[in-house]
Amino acid sequence: MASLRQTLMPMATLIFNPATETPTVVELTQGVTRIGRNEQNDVILHDSSVSSFHAELTLLNDGSLSLKDLNSTQGSFVNGSRIDQVVLKAGDHLMFSCVEAKVAPAHEELGERWKPKLEMLAQAVRAVSSSH
Repeated sequence: MASLRQTLMPMATLIFNPATETPTVVELTQGVTRIGRNEQNDVILHDSSVSSFHAELTLLNDGSLSLKDLNSTQGSFVNGSRIDQVVLKAGDHLMFSCVEAKVAPAHEELGERWKPKLEMLAQAVRAVSSSH
């Protein structure tokens, strides 16, 4: 069932520039997400203060989210503290140099979007359960 959940719904959501009128939402579904200025990153930040390969986020097997700074010049910060590597939790405020982001659980930011799929999945599970 876990693999089905990963297919249907992101495990975590990162919101860049959350206090602006145009925040950017990045859905994290599995593995490693690289962040930086270079075009080879998964998330490209067009800010000269951000290192080419600034940081990486890793979704761990237990569903938690880890942030690792990749020896960036200006640093990565979680809730105001500079970090090398840390496990994140919902509500954490991140800074990649001067670019702000927020960690939100997928259901908090995207709940309405996924609600029909979750209801359909719940109906399918009930149908299978009642047939056994």
